[in-house]
Amino acid sequence: MNYPSFSKDNNSIVFIGLKDGKQDIYLYNLKNSTLRRLTNDYFNELFPIFSSDGNIYFISYRNENSFKFGNYAVFKYNLENDSIYQITPYLGKIYYFDLRNDKPVVALEYKGTINVFEYNNDKLYKLTNFPSAVYSFSFDKSGEKMVMNLQYEGAREIFYIPEVRILDSIELKMGEFSEYKLFDYKNYKYRTELSLSWLSGVALGSSFGIGGYITLGFSDWTGDNWIILQTQSYIQDITNAIFFLDYLYLKKRWDLDLSSYQYWSISYLRQFDKFSYDKILGGSFLIYYPFNRFDRIEFGFTYNYYTRYLGNFTIFGFLYDTILYKNALNGYLAFSRDKILYYPWGPVDGHGFFIAFQPSLLLSQIKNNIIYGDLRYYFRFAKRYILAFRTIGYKSFGEDKEGIILYGPDLIRGWTLDTILVGNNSFVSNLEFRFPFIEYLKLGFPIPLTISSVRGSIFYDIGSAWFDNEKFKFIENDSLSTPKSSFGFNISIFLGFGNIYFNWAWRTNLKYTDSNPRFNIYFGLDY
Repeated sequence: MNYPSFSKDNNSIVFIGLKDGKQDIYLYNLKNSTLRRLTNDYFNELFPIFSSDGNIYFISYRNENSFKFGNYAVFKYNLENDSIYQITPYLGKIYYFDLRNDKPVVALEYKGTINVFEYNNDKLYKLTNFPSAVYSFSFDKSGEKMVMNLQYEGAREIFYIPEVRILDSIELKMGEFSEYKLFDYKNYKYRTELSLSWLSGVALGSSFGIGGYITLGFSDWTGDNWIILQTQSYIQDITNAIFFLDYLYLKKRWDLDLSSYQYWSISYLRQFDKFSYDKILGGSFLIYYPFNRFDRIEFGFTYNYYTRYLGNFTIFGFLYDTILYKNALNGYLAFSRDKILYYPWGPVDGHGFFIAFQPSLLLSQIKNNIIYGDLRYYFRFAKRYILAFRTIGYKSFGEDKEGIILYGPDLIRGWTLDTILVGNNSFVSNLEFRFPFIEYLKLGFPIPLTISSVRGSIFYDIGSAWFDNEKFKFIENDSLSTPKSSFGFNISIFLGFGNIYFNWAWRTNLKYTDSNPRFNIYFGLDY
């Protein structure tokens, strides 16, 4: 949905909607909550707006005899008889459109720059004369005052004109404004051809050191077929390399996902009383079915071949004494809901959850069943003041159940970077209040330095991991027992592609609190 506009009586909204590949005009009645599609064709419509008599003006390249791609004119939709009338000749590319006292006003490129013109009696009347581009504008009710979005000194700024005057009049000549020549077209049978759509690199500085990955995305022109490849940017031994290769077919309502991968994982096997450092080579076939825009079900199966090194961590690193070779065949069933509003640095409003079940299938040598879930809520009090809540849970059960290791910079921030929390059951809950810390700071001494978009947050984390034979106790002797918790604050700086975080976290069991915080720096996005 784009370009919404209210009627003069505030009873209706007209807007541009995209459905079935068609960009058409829709009318929504606020009184009886009905939606009406006014146009239904392959012509492009933009900037619908109500006139004082209740009709709708808009721009389009519609033409009964031929397509005029990119060559726009102003049209009027009469709601009384559902008819469309052409108001202006085709003017080429129209960058913006509005009405001034029911007269069409357009932003056009003329003599190398974009200015504002009013159309009346087969003439264009020039209202602005700027050497730079005018991208949008609006008038007050009288039509005598005007605000505009203007390119000025390398940035788009808002300008105000207290008295609109006609600067010049121009008689329309065929082709003078039309930058797009009319052309004929031919029909060709579409063939699927993949090309590189995006390329990205991911790097992380943490307790693990610095690692790098490269990700390539390939797609066809329609976006129906995707291939995604991710691998290490530096590979010494290709047989042990980490990679992920994924093919997605998205043409129909049922989305298909076929992937192959290899990665390394650490878990704890209670039956051996040892850590397992696993090289996992596998693949999956998954199907996604969306019920609506927010909810979907996922199902399929995964196959993994494990090269399992059993041992323990020592001061010399991980030392293993046993190697096992196992295969694992698991089913997969999941449901997700995503009603979260995202900004470049992370989520800011809404809620979502995800729950999945991976049962071990009959032919699997590793009998391990997994249930895990993720629930998130975001409450936005103001534009950049957000209360975020997250809880995640995991349970492994079966003959070969695995102990998950809670480790990471954004889980239990006072614990999960220097303490091993392991078990086949785990949960983590986080509560965080996020706010703008430094909006804009410019220093002139000792060095010129400008700092902006620095955000802060205060947080509380709680969670733990434990095995089935370990008794879970939440509170004992007026303090936390099994769960671990911490509180603190962080400062984050948005770098354009991610955030860098500076964390200070104090451990607490609600009875005693550490005097010194744990400090760490990491790169990522808000959870």
